[in-house]
Amino acid sequence: MPQYMRAESKSVAQLGDHEGVYVDKTAFNLHLGKPKAIPTAEVLGKCAHQVSNGAIIYRSGGNLYLVDATPDHE
Repeated sequence: MPQYMRAESKSVAQLGDHEGVYVDKTAFNLHLGKPKAIPTAEVLGKCAHQVSNGAIIYRSGGNLYLVDATPDHE
């Protein structure tokens, strides 16, 4: 993980089963919600990939980046 991401962090919410987090790229608002129907493994396989450790969504200027990483908890 890049050094700039190694900082103290705290949990602000918990993601429940079949919930997701959406980041609006226009206003950079975070939305936590559930889909109207639970996506099947086939649908997820077509438009998503499983994260191996943890996921960090990072904003730099007007861009969003998704990092597959494990934060340090020392």
